[in-house]
Amino acid sequence: MKILVLGGDERYISLMNNLQEDIDCVGYEQIHLNSNIKKVSFLDVDFSLYDKIILPILGITSDLEIQTLNKVIKIDRHTFDICKKDCVFYIGVVNETMKELLKGKKIVRFLADEKVQMANDVLTLQGVLKDIETKKKDNIVILGYGNLGSKLAALLSSYHVKIGVKDEDLAHVFSDTFFLTRFKDQMKAHFKESDIVINTVPSNIMDKETLDEATYVLDIASFPYGVSKEVGEKHENYKLYSSIPSKYAPSEAGKILAKKIKRDIGGNV
Repeated sequence: MKILVLGGDERYISLMNNLQEDIDCVGYEQIHLNSNIKKVSFLDVDFSLYDKIILPILGITSDLEIQTLNKVIKIDRHTFDICKKDCVFYIGVVNETMKELLKGKKIVRFLADEKVQMANDVLTLQGVLKDIETKKKDNIVILGYGNLGSKLAALLSSYHVKIGVKDEDLAHVFSDTFFLTRFKDQMKAHFKESDIVINTVPSNIMDKETLDEATYVLDIASFPYGVSKEVGEKHENYKLYSSIPSKYAPSEAGKILAKKIKRDIGGNV
């Protein structure tokens, strides 16, 4: 079994160190790694050798760029053409560019694995609690009631929590708890009364006016996040805290991903 780790963030250091496989890696020149891991230059990579290729969680951009710890690698559209037919690609999210580049290849999304998602959720919730532990939180607004939003609502239930959703039935039947995010005036009013706003919706549902009313906004959604980059950068009360596991607990997050690969290979976990 030969594995290539091509870019990635700090959690991939732990991922590699927790795998007892023959690993080549690109983008970790200054990092201490186990003896079974070989650091290679991107220009020296022979893609025909690998059984598994691990790409960054956010994958490859539409500009054909791959992020490493220290720099960005530029690839071309034929980089993976010589890969083995049964080579497996591991990744976090898949965009249209990757679908085109990896057409016909087997793609495994880490977060599609229930065990990975559950463990990542634990780290995400811990990271949120750590971030807001010293802040006033009598009144909290949570945007979104999906997997993370519902868990946060349960975790913070001892406070006064209002939840913004797009489900009209929820907002109508449980109006004391839920409100509709499509009504900007409602959102502004709830933001004005809140100590903390936590966004879990990966869509620009907030704007300058809503942010102006908030005391503190913690955006934990994935791209394109809860507000545009231009608006978010102008508000001191707004914090983008996406991919929390990689920032709050990269070592534990890497172990989670390594266990997923071990399960696929058939090793012990």
